[in-house]
Amino acid sequence: MAGPHPQIVYIATLAKKLNPPTRYFGVVESHGWAGGAVKELSKLVDGTSGELLGAVEVKGSPEEDDMEKVVDLGERIVREIETG
Repeated sequence: MAGPHPQIVYIATLAKKLNPPTRYFGVVESHGWAGGAVKELSKLVDGTSGELLGAVEVKGSPEEDDMEKVVDLGERIVREIETG
C-alpha cells in the first residue's frame, strides 16, 4: 500500500470539510518502502485554515534522530501556539 492509511485520508478529508479552527498541524509518516503520505496529506489539507508547520518521514523503524525530529516538530507547534 502506498500513501497514507485510508483512515488517515478519511480524517484529513473530514477535517477539510469541517474546517475546525486549527491554526497549526504537522504530519508524521512511517513507512516500510513506498512512502508518499506526506505529499498526499499536504494536498488533502490544502485550503484549510491551519498551517502545515512541518513533516517527518521515517523509513522503517524509527531511529533516535527520527524521534528527535518528531519532538522538534511538536515543540515547534507548541511555540507557534504560544506566540501566535
